[in-house]
Amino acid sequence: MEDHIPKVASYTPPWLLRPSPGFDLFSNNLPNTFSSPDETAIPSPRRTIANRGTEVFVALGKELRWTDLRNLQDDWDEEENYRAHRRSRGRSTRSQSIGNRTGYRVLRTPVKDEIRQLIISHNDSLMAILTATAVYVAVLPNASLLRSQETAPIKLRVYSIGPNATTSSQSQVMSAIWHPFGLFGNCLVTVTVDAVVRLWELQPENRGSFSSPALTIDLKKLVDGTSAAEDFSAAMVGKDQTFSPDSFEMEVAAACFGGTGGPEENGWAAMTLWIAMREGDVYALCPLLPSKWQPSLTTIPSLSISSVANLVAVQDDPSITEDVKRCYTYQMEWMRDIDEQDPTVIETTSGEAIESHNRPAKPSPIPQLQGPFEFYGESEELRGDVELITDIHICPGKAQSADEEADEDGMEAGQSPESLSVGIVFLLTNTGRVRVCLDTQGVSARWLPAKKTKKTQPVEESEPPSLLVYEYINTMEDSALPSVSDLIWPLFTPSPFSRSSFFITHPFGVTYMSADPWLPTLERELGTADDAGQDFRLDIIMNSPPSSCTRILAFPQETVDEEDPPPASLAIVDPALGSILLTTLPSEPTAAIFAPQSPPPSPSSPRSPSLSYKSPTPATRLQSSTPAPPARPIYTPSRAFYAGNPLPSLFASHISQNRNLQAAARGNIRLSPATLELMTESHRVLSTHTHVVGVGAAELFRRCGRLAGEFELQIVKVRDIADRIDGVILASDEGMEVGRERGSARDRVAERLQTAVERQDLLERRVKELRRKVGRVVGTKEMGENEKKWVEEIGKMASQVMVAPEKSTEEKVKMPRMQEQIWFRFPEAGSLYTELIRLAREITTAETSKDSPAPATPETPQTPPSRRGSAAGVPQSAGKPGIRIPLDIRKAKIEQVMAMLERETALVEATKARLERLAIV
Repeated sequence: MEDHIPKVASYTPPWLLRPSPGFDLFSNNLPNTFSSPDETAIPSPRRTIANRGTEVFVALGKELRWTDLRNLQDDWDEEENYRAHRRSRGRSTRSQSIGNRTGYRVLRTPVKDEIRQLIISHNDSLMAILTATAVYVAVLPNASLLRSQETAPIKLRVYSIGPNATTSSQSQVMSAIWHPFGLFGNCLVTVTVDAVVRLWELQPENRGSFSSPALTIDLKKLVDGTSAAEDFSAAMVGKDQTFSPDSFEMEVAAACFGGTGGPEENGWAAMTLWIAMREGDVYALCPLLPSKWQPSLTTIPSLSISSVANLVAVQDDPSITEDVKRCYTYQMEWMRDIDEQDPTVIETTSGEAIESHNRPAKPSPIPQLQGPFEFYGESEELRGDVELITDIHICPGKAQSADEEADEDGMEAGQSPESLSVGIVFLLTNTGRVRVCLDTQGVSARWLPAKKTKKTQPVEESEPPSLLVYEYINTMEDSALPSVSDLIWPLFTPSPFSRSSFFITHPFGVTYMSADPWLPTLERELGTADDAGQDFRLDIIMNSPPSSCTRILAFPQETVDEEDPPPASLAIVDPALGSILLTTLPSEPTAAIFAPQSPPPSPSSPRSPSLSYKSPTPATRLQSSTPAPPARPIYTPSRAFYAGNPLPSLFASHISQNRNLQAAARGNIRLSPATLELMTESHRVLSTHTHVVGVGAAELFRRCGRLAGEFELQIVKVRDIADRIDGVILASDEGMEVGRERGSARDRVAERLQTAVERQDLLERRVKELRRKVGRVVGTKEMGENEKKWVEEIGKMASQVMVAPEKSTEEKVKMPRMQEQIWFRFPEAGSLYTELIRLAREITTAETSKDSPAPATPETPQTPPSRRGSAAGVPQSAGKPGIRIPLDIRKAKIEQVMAMLERETALVEATKARLERLAIV
């Protein structure tokens, strides 16, 4: 499970600590000039930090600041190098800095209230600025302005969204989301607390597009709608609102789209708006599209395939209700309208050509509201807990085409799935508990009927949509749960490491959560069509490791303020900065820098481990022998040490309002009710100030005490190591002279160390030599000519010696003649040897009988004298009677035969010995 959790390498970097410009970026030293919030205002999420790459936008009150984190880091490094250079020359570094760098630029906006949220569009050109009841859209400046020497504030071009629709109605804006399929990324969707969804098709060159929304949907009306012909628009401004029981149950907490429009996602995901209500209900609105939209390359083909397949599957099935058949019929008509369109090709300012499609007019631009979803598998123990939803996060399911490709190619590539075939819904509550749900049914497009159903006609109620509760994860400490109130608003932040992981920011810290441990197992089970043993496999899945969850940042308890909770954290990944998690406590930044994650092994890596061996450097050996201690946050002094004395401002405010005090301030102090009031108020302010300073001093005292204790522990460890070294030295001095100097023992230890280093170097050279030899054999793709000849020779020898008893006809034809094989010539040579020995004995016997010829008998007549004389000295051949062989020829032939036998025997024995050495026989 630890492999799914990023490791923290360090915490807040020095270029974000006091007194760097990065710290000033997040510090609020300005007076509280914005209007006081309404006491009856509903708590809302705070997302006051946004990024465009490494550029960061920070909202403090109604002021907007802008900087680049890479510039802050580079300026800090440059200034540190400058100071180090002056120290090396023996010069003072006090009050020495490179210029007067503020580190950020102030962006002037016409915002009149406190900024609550900052949301940047997908094309990084616009930014939505949300207050409690207003929405503004600002055109972001060019990044080149940050590199200029100017420090004056930059005036942004800001448009007010719907002054007659949002700000005047005093409806609190809970969410603002940029539509994934918006044309040029300029489509904004706002959701207010009274469950009103507004879709804005913004055009910076047309101010009229900012005044009124292109589509308005009142969810309280839509939830009870029966026909698409009804009016679902929101009530006009100033019109009395009628009472509805849904006003309490449909109080919006958060909203988000089900996808980002990626090619691997389900086609309906990016056009599905999920709305989470404060009381716990969840609704879905699909499809929600602008009049002109920009789909991805795979959206329309995947939706066409799925709509046709669904309609064919249910068309002739009598068990399917008419409502479901009507839904798939509407989807087919909707997709047919899109397929028949000729997309409009538009060229952007960067020269890129995009295709724009029109939203089908039928069945209706307003989809049916799906929900509230029923939760199956919910724990009975947790069902009665009073929890309020604060945020929602969706991990979209994979498209059908993506599933088919994954079955064929995904396993070969060795990639683990990052998403399921079904969607995952994460719900976050004010207690920090995350409810993980599976959308097993899948959300697709649905519309209300075009006409109202007759009262006499029975209405077929379809099954309500449902979500399967997979698990509950608690991200806050149990000790903090009793202090949780309705003002606490935890928020999700998408993680750059995985699609199914995210960060959760709450008043007690930042927690990382990932569903990667159980995603592959569940995906394999969902892709299995065999029902045999399904209960057993599901039991294993339910007992498998849950989602990984760990605390990344822990906020001090004295900084926890329910009325001013920390904003949602920001995760940035950059080659220069690394992976950094950034958020703010009251007026000060806090961050965590993650260690670089090791990439997965490449399939093309060498099989032999010796080929990938790298000799360790001395630094590597030291790191392997002494592991680094765990990272912990850097101590930051209390803000009370840097805050000014509040008494002068208090005296000035009271004296300016009271004439008696003005006179008393110029003379002696007189006892009066005004003076008593001033002294009482001064005591209250001064006691609060001294208490905060005392708490900060106590924390500093505890940190100093802990630092002293850690130093003592380090001294004890060093002393223990020194004693062990002395023990080794004394052990080596046994049997030597007592008066031998201690330096000689140290020299022997140094010699032993030098010997060990030389031995290590020798081993490294041997490993390198073996690596070179093995690499020459294994790493070469093609064999040389000598290697080919050797392999061919071994093949011939094996074919001659190792002849299988059963061979096919083709193999027998390809085999050489058996008579020419050494293995079959060996028995023949042996029989020839035996025959020649027998013949030699007969010739010897005939030679001995030559000197004493036998008497003639009637059976053996005498040879005529003339013929005996012509063949004198030549014995008669056994095979052919009457043929005589001279003695010298006979001896020469016998010698040749014996030499041939010896050569054949030696050849056979040598061949057998060589084959035995080669482990072939």
